[in-house]
Amino acid sequence: MGRAHPTRLQDYQLKGIKVDIQLLESLKTLSVAERIQLVEDLWDSITITQEEFGLSEAQQIELERRLDALARENGVREH
Repeated sequence: MGRAHPTRLQDYQLKGIKVDIQLLESLKTLSVAERIQLVEDLWDSITITQEEFGLSEAQQIELERRLDALARENGVREH
């Protein structure tokens, strides 16, 4: 419990991401409920960011192909 993850921290530093050790240490002082809320908030911010990205042309074509196939399949099953 409360173990640091030096490997993960080193991984971030190797990727060129500046890790604020002081911030990480202060986050560890939060209660479990506060840390869970923080993670939920971070996750929500990722979800919102993902919605801002549109599909590539290839992804859009594939999506339309799959939706068409689904519609045909459902049409066959309905009759």
